Amino acid sequence: MIPVVDATALSGFCADQIQHSAASLWPGEQTVLGAHAPSVTGYVQQIDVGGRPLFAKHSLLGVSLVSVMRGSCGSWEKVKAEQTAYGTSPTSLLAREAAQLDALAAGGLAVARTAGCGGGVLFTEPVTGPTLADLVFKSPERTGELLGRTLGALQVLQRPVVAEQADRSAITERGVDATFRRKFNGISGRAYLDQLGGARLEERMRHGVAIVVRQVIAPAAQAPPGAADRHRPSPVRRPQTRARTLP
Repeated sequence: MIPVVDATALSGFCADQIQHSAASLWPGEQTVLGAHAPSVTGYVQQIDVGGRPLFAKHSLLGVSLVSVMRGSCGSWEKVKAEQTAYGTSPTSLLAREAAQLDALAAGGLAVARTAGCGGGVLFTEPVTGPTLADLVFKSPERTGELLGRTLGALQVLQRPVVAEQADRSAITERGVDATFRRKFNGISGRAYLDQLGGARLEERMRHGVAIVVRQVIAPAAQAPPGAADRHRPSPVRRPQTRARTLP
């Protein structure tokens, strides 16, 4: 039987962890939890700490919430027990994410600034203003200009010092290789494949598709870890010619 973690229990646990972490980082400050922010990779919730609005991100064992709920990390009791040690590790996913944000901010890139990190929770300041999608939707004729400005802002990533600092805290869990293995190995992988096309295909066709997909992904799932990374293209270099903008 596939172990399933209850969504209500998971949300309650993460919210309690956020409250506890905030109290440890800012003792004596009043904390008020706000709205939950949808996220696939972690539990994100708004929080007010002493009148300061922040976003709190909680990560369970560095994997997606879906993976935890489908039982890929074992029973709920096992997840909670292992999370205690994982949340305090200096190499946990959110500890490295905090280091990356600090490195990018120091390099001059406009990113969410870290307000605090501890107990498996990362607190960041809100970033105000419209998204790139909002701007393109509002003024599609400016798409070329907007993309050019975005690319220009990201050129800071090509600075050796910034690139080196960010690489020290690389988020390998979010790589294609690691994500593929996490999704298609073990219990969760079988669950994904068994439900493949369930909402759109007839049962006979669905089973046929699942068989074909299993044959396709099996070799990749059995490849040595990191094989995909060895074939990654080299970092993007600044082009020598100016890119054209859209008419």
